Amino acid sequence: MKQKKFIFISALSVILLSACSSDKAVSETAKLYNIGAIIPVTGDNKDLGISIKQGAMLAIDEINENGGIDNGEEYRLDLVVANDESESKYADYAYESIKKDGIHAVIGLIENEECSMLSLTNFLDNM
Repeated sequence: MKQKKFIFISALSVILLSACSSDKAVSETAKLYNIGAIIPVTGDNKDLGISIKQGAMLAIDEINENGGIDNGEEYRLDLVVANDESESKYADYAYESIKKDGIHAVIGLIENEECSMLSLTNFLDNM
């Protein structure tokens, strides 16, 4: 469990460090950069999933309030959540459902089986 939390915190740190430090909020005309979160919001691990969602939203809100991400163009972050119901067998379905929303990155996947299964899929999708 500690390793899973460390991986999640590391991923959020990368997102935060890549943010442009500015005193202005991201504009409404900024391009949208969707981050997919495949997490359990029901089932045995729902408490961890809800914490992941809340932490990710805090990070995203802070980044957007400080100008978003500037990579030559301005980007506003958004979180797209899919519930894997604390069951690795639903991870692929959850991934396919958020992929339709044009996600650019994926966080979550707290079960080892989920990570193994979707790592190859993400790689093939250039995620």
